[in-house]
Amino acid sequence: NQYLTTQKKRNYLLAGILILVIIALAVGLTLYFVLSSEDDSSSDNPLLTQNWPVTASTWPWTQPIETSWTQLMDNDDSLDAVQRGCEWCEQNPAGCDFSVGFGGSPDTNGETKLDALIMYGPTHDSGSVASMRNIKNAIGVARYVMHYTVHSMLVGDAATDFAIMMGFENSSLNGSVSWNIYQEYLANDCTPNGVKNMVNVSQCPPYEPIPLNETRDMIDGDYTNDIDVQNEYEDDMDWSKMGHDTIGVIAIDSKGYMSIGTSTNGATNKVPGRVGDSPIPGSGGYVEQGIGGCVGTGNGDIMMRFAPCKAAVMYMKHGMSVGDGCRAAMDEMVEYYPGLFASLVCMDADGNVDASTSGLDFPYTYRDSNVEEATVVTVPNPYAEN
Repeated sequence: NQYLTTQKKRNYLLAGILILVIIALAVGLTLYFVLSSEDDSSSDNPLLTQNWPVTASTWPWTQPIETSWTQLMDNDDSLDAVQRGCEWCEQNPAGCDFSVGFGGSPDTNGETKLDALIMYGPTHDSGSVASMRNIKNAIGVARYVMHYTVHSMLVGDAATDFAIMMGFENSSLNGSVSWNIYQEYLANDCTPNGVKNMVNVSQCPPYEPIPLNETRDMIDGDYTNDIDVQNEYEDDMDWSKMGHDTIGVIAIDSKGYMSIGTSTNGATNKVPGRVGDSPIPGSGGYVEQGIGGCVGTGNGDIMMRFAPCKAAVMYMKHGMSVGDGCRAAMDEMVEYYPGLFASLVCMDADGNVDASTSGLDFPYTYRDSNVEEATVVTVPNPYAEN
């Protein structure tokens, strides 16, 4: 009898422990699903696609995304999809406000040059070209740099020489639009322009630089910082027509492979040789397989100082939602440069898309299996003064 009593007590104890374990598991699973639900709802993300394939881009240009989507449907390759999306703008510059491809955004010599970047998530390979003359298919050359060289970037005339060697057509990038912009620039005493700390900057060059020691003395006093100069430059531009500057495309195919691509003809009236953020991995675009991707547009001279697309993806990597990571990367830049003209489009590895912006209400475009056509979403500028 004493043995049976002891055995019953032991059985009761084991049963109690088992019940406690079951209760603990139930509570843990409940908390997990509740917290996961709260994380999803806190993002303010207009898209929770959670499916592949998907493609998204900067600006309200629907044709590049339709082209990118068609490519995804044809061969299910995200790298081809971002290339085709960018190529649409390169081949049809009027459809992208002449801010991509030939015939727009001349430098102060009146010449149009192109920048482009392509990056493939699974291998982390990238290729880019910058300040490239006389080759219209900049994103195509960038892909050739990635595929046929051990390098990541080629620039200037050497990039053109490489492209010609690889079979790309050598043709002028100038056109009637770029010619008219250049003539207006000359008629306006070569303003606006991209120079500062010079004597007589409100007239045509040559300019005389103010000695370095004198400009350094101005830093703690009446000093004009870069964003003030840039804002004056931008105030003289018609941003309703000329402010759109880069096509950036992110895509995920049905295998979950991510890619990004960018293409631009850069800032209007730039100093010859200027390169902005668009062809720089981490700045104009970035992707990390299994984490997410980002493409940017705006004031590339400021943006490239922060590598904002790398920052956005790293924020996602460390647990932020796609929207929160995108906004955190923008906050870093705006903290230094209030009023900055910049926007980012971000996508996580599940295909969720969001964007962040400063200086404007920013439209981006996406398409996935949940919509029947390329769809434009506008993100309000959270930094705008009420």
